[in-house]
Amino acid sequence: MGGGGVRQPDARLREALNAGLTKNNGGTMVRKVLFPVMVLLLLVGMSASVDALILCANPSGSVVALPQCKAGMTQLDPVVLGIAGPPGPQGPVGPAGPAGATGPAGPTGPAGATGPAGPQGPVGVGLIANVYYNPQEGGVFLLPGSSQGTSVERPSSGIYIVTFPIDVSLCAGVATANSGGDGAFANVSVQMGQPLNTQAIVITGTLIGDTQNRLDPGFYMAVVCSN
Repeated sequence: MGGGGVRQPDARLREALNAGLTKNNGGTMVRKVLFPVMVLLLLVGMSASVDALILCANPSGSVVALPQCKAGMTQLDPVVLGIAGPPGPQGPVGPAGPAGATGPAGPTGPAGATGPAGPQGPVGVGLIANVYYNPQEGGVFLLPGSSQGTSVERPSSGIYIVTFPIDVSLCAGVATANSGGDGAFANVSVQMGQPLNTQAIVITGTLIGDTQNRLDPGFYMAVVCSN
């Protein structure tokens, strides 16, 4: 028979097994085949790391351990033979093993989509005052290119008050003296938001030691406001 399943030994196999019975002094019946079978079972138990082996008996009564019984052999059940007990109950689940080491960081993901454009910032305001002074030509006045709504007056020598159409107290202003004449030596200072929020005081002149010398070279003034 093939190794298709565990079955009881047939009549010829039982006769071969029974032929191995002897009396042992005290009258106890011992199978001659029992010790070889137990040795085979021990070998089967020791082979847990390889393919499982089963007990196979051939018609002559000899027993061998094979991965699969060959044709003409009968697979033996150790429990039926009385040399192995039935399987015990399943043991309890063992404790969980320790956590494994943290794996390496994964690759960087793709770049996200570009976000929407932010709102447009406030439009800046630029103002120009191109100031010219000549007593022979009518005193102080604005030259072309000056911002609309801008005016200028001269309270005294080297001091000018420029009035703009908007509040310039928080704006930045810068002025340079016109070239030629006194302008080649004049320094220019600017005070924004003075004396009113819409005005700026511009002073032109030179400082020699502790003496301030006021000059009237005329000047070009630019003002920038953030709102």
